[in-house]
This record gives sequence, C-alpha cells and structure tokens, in this order.
Amino acid sequence: MTGYWKDEIATVIKGRGLTEFAQYAKLARVGRSTPLQPTHRRAVWDLYERYEQLRVERGVLDRDDVLPRARDLVRESSDTRYDAVIVDEVQDLTCVGLQMLHAFVGDRPDGLLVVGDGQQSIYPGGFTLAEAGVAVVGRSTVLARNYRNRERILRYAQAVLADDSFEDLDGVRERGRREIDVERPGGEIHEVTVSGETAQDAALCDHLVEFRQHRNVRYGDMAVLVPTNDAERRWLRVLTERGIPAVSLMNYDGTTCEAVKVGTYFRAKSLDFAHVCIPDRNLFPRPLAVRVRRRVR
Repeated sequence: MTGYWKDEIATVIKGRGLTEFAQYAKLARVGRSTPLQPTHRRAVWDLYERYEQLRVERGVLDRDDVLPRARDLVRESSDTRYDAVIVDEVQDLTCVGLQMLHAFVGDRPDGLLVVGDGQQSIYPGGFTLAEAGVAVVGRSTVLARNYRNRERILRYAQAVLADDSFEDLDGVRERGRREIDVERPGGEIHEVTVSGETAQDAALCDHLVEFRQHRNVRYGDMAVLVPTNDAERRWLRVLTERGIPAVSLMNYDGTTCEAVKVGTYFRAKSLDFAHVCIPDRNLFPRPLAVRVRRRVR
C-alpha cells in the first residue's frame, strides 16, 4: 500500500502539476483503480505536504520536481530550433512530461505528433491531452489495425480484457474489447491446469524443453513473464535448477543469447518473443476457477 500512495504523489499530484488542494479535491484521477472520498484526499494531501516539507528541509529534489522546472525553462526560452516533436507511448508520460515536450514546438501546424493507447498504460495515474494543453479535436485518428500479433493470440488477449474498461487519452471511458483488424493469422494458445506450485514448475519446464527439442524453438526466443521481481527471481531459480539456461530481463542488454528471458510484464514492454509462458495465469488479471498457465507462440 505504501507504493500506492507514493505513486499518488508522484504521478497524480506532482505528475499533473497540482499546487493547491482545491485542484486535487475535484480532480478526475484517470487511471487510478481506487476511488478516494474527500476525507481520503485530504489525508493524501497532508501526506504530500509533509513529504514536501521534509524534502525542502533536506535541500533535495526528486525526479518529479525536475520535470516542471524543465518545462518552465523550455516555455521561457526563445529557442525555435525544433520543427517537430514525435512522441510514442505517450500514455506512459506524466502530464507535466508531455507539457514539456509540447513546449518545444507549441501549437505550430504539424509541430507535435503523439501516439498512445490508454489500454497499454503500465504506469499508475493518467491524464487527458486536453489537460496537458494539447488540442486534437478534428486532428486525431484511431489506429485499429494490428500488424504485430497473431490473430489467435490477440483474440485471446481481448477476451481476457473484455470486462476491463479503461480511459483513453481523450478522457472517454472505453470498453476493454475493441474492434481491431488483424493482419497476421495463426498463433497458438496452450492452457494447462495443474494441482499446485510444484506441478506447475515441472509442467512449465517440461514444456520449454519440449519446444526446444521437438519444435526447434531456441531458448533465446522464449520468455517467462511474471508480475513481480520476487516472482522473477523464483523462476530464474526454478529454470536454472532444471538445467534450462535463463537470464533476467533486468540484466539483458539485447545481445543474442541462448537463454530463456525471465522478467516482469513491465520489463517485457516493447520486446518480442517467439514463445511466451505466463505462470499463474488464473491470478492475472482476475481470479478464475482453476490454476492454469498460458503459453503463447
């Protein structure tokens, strides 16, 4: 829970450039899973003010103090060397971060291009483009064609997220399953029911070995993805004990190697693998009736 309040200060209060409690009291907390009553918001603001008091007394800045200063410096500058700014994964910026990038080009025609998807956000807290001062009315386009994923894998993922609505960058609540055209047919989904942790360890390791020996999938093209760093360390140990070469995504530098990549969902962002195993599939994103594992190829 400590991490949740830390994120509230970093991404909601500081990340959206709030300076007064009145702003926070009426703020739509886009992307935050836990609603806060007025008394709770007051308590959070008191925590924020106490944190700021201690920070100032010790003469330090945190990362979320640096961005507003950088934004303001850009706004005050007369430098016009930049013709355009292109921003990908904009949903993972803070509002202040996007305001800084916008300040490099202002509202000049074709000055700012942003690409993002609120459903793919991996960081807590969110904002709308209007809140950041970026006007896109009549100038936005929805990209609805998927060139990356195999069709069976994408449709499976859509079914998992069907009831998980989200708010996109325009502030409109969207249903989890959207209409998407898929360019690449095929793909494989394997779900396995196991009796417990030990059985799951054995089944997953046997599966990796089988695909290596009989399907000619390189260990280096496989991944085991988990939600936490503790789970990552555990699976690295499990694979190593079974004689399966494995490397943590925290230590992976992109160099080709014959080792299964093991890491968190966050670390896997923007990476591609030929074959992915997700242990404890029933726990994420919501409990299901049985313990299963999803393998994607």
